Amino acid sequence: MTQNEGLDGGCRRVAWVARPSDLRKLLGEYEELIRDEYPILTLALEKWVGREWSTANLEAAWTSIDLEWKERSRGSRRVFVADLTDSERHEFWCLVTAAAEAEADEPSYYRRQISWARDTGRSSEEFLSVAAGWDLRRLIQRCFRVDLTAEARQMYETLLQRLNPDTLISFNYDTLLESASPLRNGGIWGR
Repeated sequence: MTQNEGLDGGCRRVAWVARPSDLRKLLGEYEELIRDEYPILTLALEKWVGREWSTANLEAAWTSIDLEWKERSRGSRRVFVADLTDSERHEFWCLVTAAAEAEADEPSYYRRQISWARDTGRSSEEFLSVAAGWDLRRLIQRCFRVDLTAEARQMYETLLQRLNPDTLISFNYDTLLESASPLRNGGIWGR
């Protein structure tokens, strides 16, 4: 793992290529932050990876949660982790409701996802795996981002100006190109 100097919110800013050893250490390295600031992710990890989740390989832990989502959403009988108990369901809905109430009006994530889960009849377990995935993405983005320099940002802005797109489509909406997009704060960005 290659590290830049400095700290940002308790997380190192790094440029990295994940090696198996990095993935084995990540959950343990950020355990305190996860427990303190990502309670939905913590609940999913404790329920589906186990109380010792901080020693688990991140890829293996997340794969187990993701596979459970896929199996449950397909209606498969091959679900390998336990359902939430009534008290865990109650805890989860309290956590996700509090997260929704704490969000800015736009962009909202939790409010939209609560509506989606209710409108489509998703189980609490399915919704927990989705919300925990969002928390994991936010954690990784927070801890492992590399900020653009003004010079690097100019390169992407120049490219976008030359292309002059009406719409920008990406399967990974937090890419460097899109972070420089003028569409980000208006237009079609983020819809």
